[in-house]
Amino acid sequence: MSDDVYAAKQRLAKPGRYYGDGGTIHSTGYLDVETRDGHVVAVWFRCQMLPFRQTEVDAERAAQMGRVALDVGQDVTLTGVEVLDEAPLDDEPPPYDDDLAEWELEVDELAAAPKPRNPWAAALAWLRK
Repeated sequence: MSDDVYAAKQRLAKPGRYYGDGGTIHSTGYLDVETRDGHVVAVWFRCQMLPFRQTEVDAERAAQMGRVALDVGQDVTLTGVEVLDEAPLDDEPPPYDDDLAEWELEVDELAAAPKPRNPWAAALAWLRK
């Protein structure tokens, strides 16, 4: 991607910013969904953490999405996302009932620090529940 195209994408993303081709060292074209015991704990596009909401679906919806993924899912490549850093999340993620004892000390130390309004702060609050 040329510098001019990247600069134009940055201008068009205002008041947010464009994160993607032309401004990252990676070139993956997909989201990385991190899970623990079947629960989504983070969603990333390259090195940019993205807000998310995990939704449990019924068998019919899962089958529909499986068919869609076979038909078109592999023909799509992400090249960038527009990010608004100051946007608060709509609500807290669902509770996670796993025993997180190994993370308690680190979480307590992080919780004492001032929390910015971004996906990291929401993820930390969610892990503490």
